Amino acid sequence: MSLKRGFMSDGQKYQLILLDDSESDLAVLKLFSNKMGIEPIVSTSAEDVISKVTNSETPTLILSDISMPGMTGFEFLEKLKLESEHVFVIFVSGNQELEFPIRAMRLGAMDYLTKPVVYPVFEARIQKAIETIETKIELGLLKRQIFKGQSFEGFVGESDAIRNIFSMISKISSFDSSVLITGESGVGKEKVARSIHERSPRSKAEFVAVNCAALPENLMESELFGHVRGAFTGADKDSPGLFVTANNGTLFLDEVAELPLSLQAKLLRVLQEKEVRPVGGRKNVKVDVRILCATHQDLEKLVREGKFREDLYFRLNVIPVHIPPLRERKDDLKVLIPFLLGRLQDRWGIRKSLSEDALTYLKGHSFPGNIRQLENMLERAYILSSENIITRDLLENKNLSSTKRQLFQLDDQLPSLKEVELLYIQEILKRTETKDQAAQVLGIGRKTLYRKEFEIEDYFDPNGPPVL
Repeated sequence: MSLKRGFMSDGQKYQLILLDDSESDLAVLKLFSNKMGIEPIVSTSAEDVISKVTNSETPTLILSDISMPGMTGFEFLEKLKLESEHVFVIFVSGNQELEFPIRAMRLGAMDYLTKPVVYPVFEARIQKAIETIETKIELGLLKRQIFKGQSFEGFVGESDAIRNIFSMISKISSFDSSVLITGESGVGKEKVARSIHERSPRSKAEFVAVNCAALPENLMESELFGHVRGAFTGADKDSPGLFVTANNGTLFLDEVAELPLSLQAKLLRVLQEKEVRPVGGRKNVKVDVRILCATHQDLEKLVREGKFREDLYFRLNVIPVHIPPLRERKDDLKVLIPFLLGRLQDRWGIRKSLSEDALTYLKGHSFPGNIRQLENMLERAYILSSENIITRDLLENKNLSSTKRQLFQLDDQLPSLKEVELLYIQEILKRTETKDQAAQVLGIGRKTLYRKEFEIEDYFDPNGPPVL
């Protein structure tokens, strides 16, 4: 079988490097490589190999001895992981002890060959390694460079739908028209809003984001428009409000459908008059703010039901931008996964990759929580993995199946709808960091979550992460 077309000797996909301090062993491995149609790079220096692959984006397969002077194969692999994301290592060693291959795999080696290496074994293992590399190239795990021009402030994708959104962002950023961003929870609506702001003439001023569902109804007006000292109990000093804070910049109203009708009327007036009156104040304050809004609800339906003002809807929906759910754009996974793993690596300094079965699992997942769910799954698996490879079992939610069993083992009787809802909400609360996140995963507003008559407060420490 000739594989020469895939190697750098033909200016193609990847390169093979043979590293050993034994000239005779190198000669044998080079002969085997040539027999497969591969022209390898040969070296006796680990430092030289590290220098060659550092900052290289060329996928590289390295066959390395373990027992070498100056730097062992294990030390070599550890250093490689810090210098390059595009390198795969197969160790070759005459040591017969079981601990060597175990340690090699734990460090992230692709395979382990025992000397003396015979050609049939060499050919089979190299072929398998190349197939794995090609699979990862296809899935985008070695192509972080593809994000150039395909990422807007962390909003990543390469599907036609996302490319159209990128194009829309570029077109509308320089104008001051209101934008209504729609889509399910977790699709990245705030990232799109930030992208619009960052590319606008207002980018040097404030981008102020507020989740309308998280604001207590009795404080909404004060939060948005400000208040003067003494306007109500507890108002011991003046507060400018979010509109004034965002003056000359952008105000992002997330979950705008949660605004009560009384406040919708006041918001409409602010948009028309471009001035706000603080609660308890006597004078209006001029503001120059661009409004971006988002919702996961059907505002047209709410208008028909009388729950959202039609005139405000038309004022906010000058430019509509819809973000489709992740399940409808699975092509984006091949850029989202390496992007999110790269952020985890930048955060904690350890490079980890997904096993093939983990990738297959993610490709078949429906992601009801969209990108936020994918991000949380990867972060949890990254943290829990003791190796450099993240496996499928770490991505699968084993606890969910036990919760399902619990639902139908209540004295052999079906639970009430309230009990099912309680168990489900409690499970989501355990798996999210804040009530805002829980509400978004559940597809409801924070106020709706509060209004539920369930005993769910114990899952959260008001000063920190959830108490499990």
